[in-house]
Parts: sequence; structure tokens; C-alpha cells
Amino acid sequence: MMLPKSTTAAGALASFQGAQSTIEPPIKLIKAERKYWDLIIATRHFQSWTPADLLQAANLSRCYHQIDQAYKSMSEDTKAFEKYEKLSRLAVSISSKIQIHAGATVGKSADQTVKNQKQREAGTILDKTSRYIKRPEV
Repeated sequence: MMLPKSTTAAGALASFQGAQSTIEPPIKLIKAERKYWDLIIATRHFQSWTPADLLQAANLSRCYHQIDQAYKSMSEDTKAFEKYEKLSRLAVSISSKIQIHAGATVGKSADQTVKNQKQREAGTILDKTSRYIKRPEV
């Protein structure tokens, strides 16, 4: 799917739609994994996620949760560091596959970078609006 250019009115509208959109994970995640899901999904424009990407994002959410658990148990468990290291490498690999690594979100692709930034800006604007004032619907 071709996304509108971020410098057009259609691009601005898509950014606000993305800031208001919630994407549900394709598999069940526990509450602790869901916080990572929300952070991962926010890194890309909402229209750019494919079903396969969403499945990888859910797996990455689980991986981040396991990394957190391994980190917390490192002082008590000698094998926890090995697990932490392997999971960290896996997380980097998955991040590259679904293009949410730093190069994809803030570096290499100028148009994608602008779209991601515009959506974050739209989200910030929406967050600053009063909850008593109706938010613009798109």
C-alpha cells in the first residue's frame, strides 16, 4: 500500500489517524508483554504494518519481556546472563526484520522518517488537548 507523502494534507491526515489508532496484537500477550507491544507499534506509521510484521512485533514484545526477566535474575542465576545476551541478539534481529531499528525510524529512509515524526507530533498534540474537549475525528 502506498502511503501519502508526509508533506501533503493527506499525509497530515494519515498522521493524525495513526496517532489515534490502536493496533491489536495478532496473538495473546500478557499485560507485561503488552507494554512493549505498545512501544513497538508506535515506532512505525500505522498503515505500514503488515500482518507478518505484526506477528514479529508480538514475538519481539515477548522477547523484551523475557530480557527484562533475565536481567532481574542475573544476580541470582549464573545462566541468566547467557539468556539475556541471546535474547538481546534475538531482539536486535527481529527489530531489523520489521524495520524498527534506529536506521529505519530516524535515519536512512527520509520519507519514512518524516511520516513517523509527523505521527509522533500529531500524538503529542492530541495528548495535550483537554479530555473535556472533543478530539478531532478523522
